[in-house]
Amino acid sequence: MIRRSVAGIILGISLLIASLAWSGFVALRTVLDPGQSERMADTLYEDDEVRSALAGNIATAVSTLIPPEIDVPREQVDAIAVAVLDDPRVEALITQAFVQTHAAFLGEGEMPRQLDATVFGEAAREQLVATQPELDAFLPPAPTLSVPLPTEHIPDLGPVRRALQAVVPVLTILAVGGILLALITTTHRPSVFRRAGMWAIGAAAFILLTGIGLPWIIRRLAPDNAEVAAVLFSTLVRSVLVPAIVLAGVGLASIVAGMAWASGARAARTEPEPRRQRRPRTAAPPAPYRPAAAPHRPAPPAQLPPRPAARPPAAQGPRTLEQPAIPDPRPAPLRQPPPPAHPATPPPPP
Repeated sequence: MIRRSVAGIILGISLLIASLAWSGFVALRTVLDPGQSERMADTLYEDDEVRSALAGNIATAVSTLIPPEIDVPREQVDAIAVAVLDDPRVEALITQAFVQTHAAFLGEGEMPRQLDATVFGEAAREQLVATQPELDAFLPPAPTLSVPLPTEHIPDLGPVRRALQAVVPVLTILAVGGILLALITTTHRPSVFRRAGMWAIGAAAFILLTGIGLPWIIRRLAPDNAEVAAVLFSTLVRSVLVPAIVLAGVGLASIVAGMAWASGARAARTEPEPRRQRRPRTAAPPAPYRPAAAPHRPAPPAQLPPRPAARPPAAQGPRTLEQPAIPDPRPAPLRQPPPPAHPATPPPPP
């Protein structure tokens, strides 16, 4: 149980590290990529709030060209500013300024604050004369307008970009190693997959809510002339939406895989073993006839020949050399008590 819990914690942390690495990778390829400056400039130019701020600044600059004796309504001036903003020459100039803005956002170059060019004056003069022909005699042929850009409060994220370039590979290695370690440590891999999947879905939901709600908060709290910064930060936050969706998909796949794995293992444990098929018995061939051996009878014990009766002691007399004593090869009999003594008979007279 402890190993299973430890494996779940390791896998959860590894997935968090993997999501951070993926988010950093996506950010380095989108908002924090210097090669994406032109695309980011187009995004800024097409944003409604940025265009509204630009149109307001252009309208303020156009109002300085109108002489006091000629009355031009404010609504007409705003319409002229929108028309000036849609002029291709003005669009190219502002887009180039936004390219420099994005480069400065990444720590490369200086931030443009305003545009001083005759392009604005020429486009504004054309729109004013088309609306009020009597202004042709009062306006200079090529007036110069100074239009502020809403590029305030934009930080320098160059150090952040360089840090991500160094950290993302390390985070990727740690995430892969942690996932492998969790799979090796656990004693029940299906449960770890399910826990990791549930955690991944929860983390993805949090990232999605943050990626959708934070840009709205940034736009609402952004001060004046900070619309470009709000768009850049909103785009940076939205760059994590794709990793969050991928993380949610991985979590769902992990839950499904864990459930399938667990059900397969459970079915394998509960499935009865197949019965062994009994082989049909075949009659054994008759054994060849063999005569029964005679019963073994133990041999009778060997009998020693009877011993001769003990001889009475012979009369003592001189032994002659012709009759040597022959030893008896048989073992000596047990000594018996001597017979009772009888009176000795006197020897015969010589």
